[in-house]
Amino acid sequence: ERLSRWAARSDLGETKAEAAFIETFFHATWGYLQDGQQTPGQPFSALQQFAIPGAGTDGGTGLADLALGSFTAKTTAIPQLVCEFKGIRADLDASQKRRGKHGGRSPVQQCLDYLVFARRGMTGIEPVLPLWALVTDMNRFRLYWYDRGAAQYLDFIIAPHTLLDGPGLLGASDQA
Repeated sequence: ERLSRWAARSDLGETKAEAAFIETFFHATWGYLQDGQQTPGQPFSALQQFAIPGAGTDGGTGLADLALGSFTAKTTAIPQLVCEFKGIRADLDASQKRRGKHGGRSPVQQCLDYLVFARRGMTGIEPVLPLWALVTDMNRFRLYWYDRGAAQYLDFIIAPHTLLDGPGLLGASDQA
């Protein structure tokens, strides 16, 4: 039912839909908690607008739309997964019209850059490493693994918009 309601929503664009998207999928569906939603004194697992030095359009700080991990106010945040959200009409593989050193990146490349820069300065002995990137137009979800980069990803879609999208999660076929 949650997926059907989400698929029937109005197209409000990325920024206006982001709060509802995080609440619907990351909190209500998958159980991630932002600061203030968790039991007091316990870590939280979702952090919006996660700052990543070096990953911005001109080499400055980039902001992943969401980071997932185990976070507290007292420790340095190391995400396990970084997310890049786009509006439903976005092409996840097309270059964006932006200026700067990293301008012109696709949403996929932008998120993979977040993943690479989030690992910068790490030696590999940390208890947690950033390993995953999730890119979504809030209908299609792509999960990338650090070791494979853009070469391989897991892809699923809620409601297909074209025949090329394949079956969506709301379809009646066995493939859905």
